[in-house]
Amino acid sequence: MRRTWLNFLAVALGLAIAAANLAAKDEAPKKKSKKPSWPDFSAVTEVVERRLHSDRKYHPGDLISRGALEPIFKELAELGWKPADRGAIEKQLLPDSDFLVRELRTDAGRTFMRQVGRYPDGYDRLDRLADLSDGKLIIGRLINGPDGYKMLEYLTTAPGGREMGAMLSQAPNGKGFNRATGRIYTAEQLLERLKSSHADAEKARATKAVKPAVKQ
Repeated sequence: MRRTWLNFLAVALGLAIAAANLAAKDEAPKKKSKKPSWPDFSAVTEVVERRLHSDRKYHPGDLISRGALEPIFKELAELGWKPADRGAIEKQLLPDSDFLVRELRTDAGRTFMRQVGRYPDGYDRLDRLADLSDGKLIIGRLINGPDGYKMLEYLTTAPGGREMGAMLSQAPNGKGFNRATGRIYTAEQLLERLKSSHADAEKARATKAVKPAVKQ
């Protein structure tokens, strides 16, 4: 009888301790999820370069397109920055379906692209050329023909290239042939654009942090 009573006490005590531990656990303050900190621009640069290089076929200076931005912006958001002008940045890149993007991702196109990309405004001129009535046909021939890149070398570096560009400006859809398109074609240009956006966001954060004095 005594042993039964002691066993009963032991079980009751064990249940009481378990209940007390459970109650304490429920009452314990829950840790708040840590908000991501504000990234400096070196972190932004690291994200962009790492994401682009995740494509094994990518080389620095290659043409980048709109599809590359989604994973970049997703990771930047995880770091604590969502560019307010994301939509405007996206519009500056050619869509993945664009003729130029598709052509420059063929084997012959990549070789041609890496030759053209060495010249200042090479992608701009190529983009302008694609807008001409026979431009797509011409680009196809330049990509698949011998030394086709030399046409872009001439257009971008030779004095006669600007004269030819001025003539092409008179063609249908050729207006402003010698002017930059305002688009983003390379990682370098994307980083410059993000740097400007990041600086604007930092100024806005600093302004928000300074509270105006309360008038008496």
